[in-house]
Amino acid sequence: MPRKNKNTTKHPRYQKPDFHSQNKSPQNDIKNNLTSNKKSKKNKLRTSYDIYKRLQHDPNLGIDLNNVYIGFEDTGDISEIQFTQWIMIEDGGDIPMHRI
Repeated sequence: MPRKNKNTTKHPRYQKPDFHSQNKSPQNDIKNNLTSNKKSKKNKLRTSYDIYKRLQHDPNLGIDLNNVYIGFEDTGDISEIQFTQWIMIEDGGDIPMHRI
C-alpha cells in the first residue's frame, strides 16, 4: 500500500519560530506583549498592622469599631476579639500581629 503524500494533509506543517532573526513576526509581537505585562507593578496585600492602624486612625471610613472583630490564631484554634479590646504587643498585649 503506498504512503500518502505529506503535502495533501488538511493541516499545514508546523514551522518552528525563529527567535534569533531580526524580522518581526506576529508570534514575536505576542511574546513581547506577554513579557511587557510581567514588568508591570503587582498589587501587594496589605499587612494586618497596616489595616489595624487604618481602622484605628482613619475617620473617613465611617466604620463603628464596636462592630469590628479581629480574628487570630491562638494555639491552633481561631479566636476572635473585639477591635476596641485588642492590645498591641508593644503596649502590653500578648498576641503578635503575624497571628492575625
